[in-house]
Amino acid sequence: MAEAVWTPVALTIAAVTAVAGGLGLVTAAKNGRKAIGSARVPVVVVIGGAFAGIATIGRLKQLLGARVKVVLVEEREGFFLAVHSKDAILHPEKMGGLWLGFSLFWSAGPDEVVRGRAARLGEGSVELEDGREVAFDYAVVATGTWSPPPGKVLATTRAEAVEEAQGLYGALATARDIVVVGGGQVGVELAAELATRLTRARGSSGGDVRVTLVHRGERLLSGMVGVNDEFRKRVQQELEAIPNVRVLVGQRVEGLVLGEEAGARNGWSAGGRRVLRTSAGEEVEADVVFLTTGNRANSEAVRDGAGGAAAVDGFGHVVTDASGRVVGSGSGGDGYGGRVFAAGDVAGLDEVKLASRAYQQGRLVAGNIAQLIRAEEAAAAASAASEQDSKAPLLEPKLAEYKAAPQRMRKVELGGRGRVLYAFGYVVKL
Repeated sequence: MAEAVWTPVALTIAAVTAVAGGLGLVTAAKNGRKAIGSARVPVVVVIGGAFAGIATIGRLKQLLGARVKVVLVEEREGFFLAVHSKDAILHPEKMGGLWLGFSLFWSAGPDEVVRGRAARLGEGSVELEDGREVAFDYAVVATGTWSPPPGKVLATTRAEAVEEAQGLYGALATARDIVVVGGGQVGVELAAELATRLTRARGSSGGDVRVTLVHRGERLLSGMVGVNDEFRKRVQQELEAIPNVRVLVGQRVEGLVLGEEAGARNGWSAGGRRVLRTSAGEEVEADVVFLTTGNRANSEAVRDGAGGAAAVDGFGHVVTDASGRVVGSGSGGDGYGGRVFAAGDVAGLDEVKLASRAYQQGRLVAGNIAQLIRAEEAAAAASAASEQDSKAPLLEPKLAEYKAAPQRMRKVELGGRGRVLYAFGYVVKL
């Protein structure tokens, strides 16, 4: 568990558990579909165990109980609080507290947990990278997005994550010049955190640290939605006001290849002191380089599966309709035949990607799948009661639609310099 003194993590855990409503994880020994009595129980496979995934599972079991078998496919050993990942940069000992047992979130959890990474989502089964297959009647893609540490982690276990954090902290211990490439929220907050707190963490004999942030856009946070230019300008002003921070906008780092360098797979490099050059001819010295150039949707299983390229948009997100159903999966029988949904950050909904939104989408998708299963149950019962050999027609219910709410508040943390808040059109420095 996270230390009680670490307020952001404690608050996040408290909020999640309050919404999730209880404890308890159920695991089953058998794989595939199961039967209760003479009736086969439909199988719902949920791919991904972050906010959207746990919401889907909890709601499905709440609505249908033993009338559905829920299988969670997840490569990690537990729930990882990615929202606080970068907070452990200067305190690697806290990384372990960001890993929570799945049992924290459910009063009735999945019937089975399959550890592995989904490689291909077919019409009725999901194939894992190791070749195993898990059959389903319905599937939910809740795989989220990926970005290199410190935004998120590559680790699939608590021990690996702690090791990653310790390696990063070791690289920062003696660094004098740090370059952050990418001026989105993660890059801005990382630059401010390192500039304001790293010197303090080193102590009086540790020496100063200089941080350079390079962003190809003309203004920081250029890709951030739900805010105005006044907010972006204020954040940039506050960051530039930190004495040991240098901000270069409208520039790219030329020839930066981290492919085989130490730490490169983690999105950071400490391959020795070097001089980087930007597209504007600026020279920047660096001991450590971070890449914070945005998130990538984990949609490969859909793209490489029955969904194909048409089910993924230009940003890599899975295309859905308002019910969460994957496009190409409709009643026409093409694609996934109406049996695959997507929720959370991987879904291509045009809104701010937040944990609370992912949770809401997961619950909505679960409700829609429950409606479809109930309709199939009713049709089967009607067919069994009929003297005719033909099956009763299946009338698809009207599915609930997700309505994206406008995001009224956003904030950017600036390390020891406080934060800038955007609220209902106003910009406030706190």
